[in-house]
This record gives sequence, C-alpha cells and structure tokens, in this order.
Amino acid sequence: MAPHTSEFDVLVPPYNERGYVVVENLLSDQQIQEAEAEIERVSQQDRTAFRPGDLFFTGDTDVLQQIERLERYSLMFAQLRDHRCILDVVESLLPKPVHCENVSYMAKPARIGAIVPYHQDNAYYHFVPDDALTVWVALDASRTDNGCLRVIPGSHKNGTVPHVSSGVRGISFTVAQPIDSQLDGEVALELSRGDASVHHCNLFHASKPNLSENHRRGLVMFYHSSHCQVDEQLRAGYLEAQEPPQ
Repeated sequence: MAPHTSEFDVLVPPYNERGYVVVENLLSDQQIQEAEAEIERVSQQDRTAFRPGDLFFTGDTDVLQQIERLERYSLMFAQLRDHRCILDVVESLLPKPVHCENVSYMAKPARIGAIVPYHQDNAYYHFVPDDALTVWVALDASRTDNGCLRVIPGSHKNGTVPHVSSGVRGISFTVAQPIDSQLDGEVALELSRGDASVHHCNLFHASKPNLSENHRRGLVMFYHSSHCQVDEQLRAGYLEAQEPPQ
C-alpha cells in the first residue's frame, strides 16, 4: 500500500528547518466573518462570565486586547479548532492524533497596540516532548507597520530556554537571553486576511507596537500531539512566578 500523502506534506521540510511556515488562505472570508461576529458576541458578555486570566484589555483602556480559551465561551470555536482545513495542516506537521489546547483572540488595536517581547509558547504550556505548534490566523492584514509577527528562524531547535517576567499584560514571560534582531536573522511574517503562520512551540517570536491606523487582529490556536505530557516541575515554577508579590 502506498504511503498516505497530503498536499501539505511540502510544509514539513521548511517547518522542521526554520520552525515556521506560512499557509495562504487557510480560512475563507466567510469563516473569517463568522469568527469576527462570534468574537464580538463573546466580548459583549458580562466580564464576570469570564474566568480569571481569560480576558485582557489594552493598557488602562476598555479596548479589547485578548480573550483566552474561546472554546469555553463559544461552540463555534470549539468546532472550528477541529475543522479539517486546519487539522490537515497541523497533522502534516505533528505526530497524530493531535489536540487543540487553546483558542484565543489577540489584537493590536490601531495606534495603541502594545509590544510583545520575544518568547516561546512552550514556556507557558511545558509540553514534553515539544511536539506542539501554534496556528496564527490573520483577521486583518498583518504588516510591519501594524505589528506583524516576527520570528528567529531555527530558534526552536534548542528546546525551551529560561524566561523572565516581561511586565506585559497577557504576555507575562520573555526569553532571558538577549535577542539581536539583525544578528539573529529576524524575519517579519506579513500575512493577508485569512492567511496563517504556523510556528513551533519553541520558536522565538515577538511583535512590535501598532502605531498605524489599522487594527491587527489574530485568531490563535495551540495544538499538541496527544502523547505529549506536561512537565509538572516546570509548570509549578511557572505558576509560582505568576503569584503577585506579597
């Protein structure tokens, strides 16, 4: 019997080498519109409906910045995370079966969108082995002027590195080691609406402030292979670091 092949198998070599790939038109315009409407509906709920740590606003404003665990608040997102158009990509890059750990909404509102410092997603999830990745879908055109994702190619190959407090609401950690964007070969991932960047859970990534007149919103889904286990010691250290100072 011939081995199973997928149109997305071509993504595997660049993903393994660079730690990221870009998939154009991952979601249709109809899917994007439905997601936008559902995000609006969820965001209009009373704030007491959200669990602690699931809802963030930009600075001291009432402008929505982030919703974590959207699948908790919306059947649509619980279904979208398992849509074949997304799973076909994820399953080409990770050992099957896969599981979606979190669906989130992240925004950089026009003129006030904050910086996100360099970090690794696995510094929050602590999966061993690191067979995990993030699917970042652009709800708006994501460009250099409105704070697109920036990555360090190949940085995923050295595992999860030490992180320290970032002081940024919603993105509490940043890599402890200094990053020189030019020397380290930083790449800006510009996306059109509906495109997605897919990056390894240990890829260094960041974004600059949005000083433009255009919003930069993203739908973010984190997947891992079902055989992954949480490193409880690392998890305990992370939770301890989140405790407010006495």
